[in-house]
Amino acid sequence: METASLERFYRQLLETYGPQGWWPLYLSAPPPAYLKTPNLRPENDRQRLEIVLGAVLTQNTAWTNVTTALARLGQAGLLGLEELLAVPVEELAQVIRPAGYFNQKAIYLKELAWFFTQHPFDSLTQLDRFEARLRLLSVKGVGEETADCILLYALGQPCFVIDAYTRRILLALGLAQGKEPYRLLAQGFEEALPLDFRLFQEYHGLLVAHGKAYYSKKPYPKLDPLAKGR
Repeated sequence: METASLERFYRQLLETYGPQGWWPLYLSAPPPAYLKTPNLRPENDRQRLEIVLGAVLTQNTAWTNVTTALARLGQAGLLGLEELLAVPVEELAQVIRPAGYFNQKAIYLKELAWFFTQHPFDSLTQLDRFEARLRLLSVKGVGEETADCILLYALGQPCFVIDAYTRRILLALGLAQGKEPYRLLAQGFEEALPLDFRLFQEYHGLLVAHGKAYYSKKPYPKLDPLAKGR
């Protein structure tokens, strides 16, 4: 991908939507709310774990369902590694039911809870991002997009996240053909832009905002003002 094209599109998105401050974090104090992170590494392991949980829960579902599931996890006192390991998988599944595929995701959350007890967050931040990625991909339920979400937002590693919105947008802009492997697209961003996790966080958040606005229903690029004339 061309550096100039990606940088120009980033500026257009930022001008259109303003800073997104992803990843949104749940606040347990009433009333329920979400706090935008200022494009920095999380302040503690609780915030890191919340990002991990959200990265799994958002698989194949809308973010509104994730917020409901996270709220229920908080109400059940399950926003900790020890608590997640101790709760029966059937009970956990019912807590996260609003996120869909709850039986599978309950297993994935427990697998990740065990993983992070064996590989603490701080130890993973000391690894090369490729090595940390390989370790995450070894966990059941963690695919490339989920792994990169965890690396980028929970661990502050410069791994660009490629989601369905990003694929659709790149295709509409003529920056992709539509069938490229995940890693090839991610590598395109990582090689064309500075390896800055703050930049990657903001860019991904902006792509999600743009995707929600114009790429949720077909024909995707028909109304996209930023895709016209390309």
